Amino acid sequence: MERQAIQIHRSDNVATAIFPLTKGDVIAVSGQDGSKVEIILKTNVPLYHKLSLRPIETGQAILKYGHPIGLAKRDILPGVHVHVSNMENLDRRK
Repeated sequence: MERQAIQIHRSDNVATAIFPLTKGDVIAVSGQDGSKVEIILKTNVPLYHKLSLRPIETGQAILKYGHPIGLAKRDILPGVHVHVSNMENLDRRK
């Protein structure tokens, strides 16, 4: 299975879609360390948007590039599009 999303840093709890992804698909996610996981998509994910790799609880940091980029506004299941509807950007908290 060709990879459809990339986990940039091994500590990231999101990956970036490198194709438009469709709810219900089983997709391959590869990490920079060569690891691969399969995720069942619970929502559509547009090209270059984020999807959750594991459960993220309300208030928990969204990690990308190994750093927090936002906080979960509500619980996010694996395979869900992570965007402004369920994530608060840290920049906007100032």
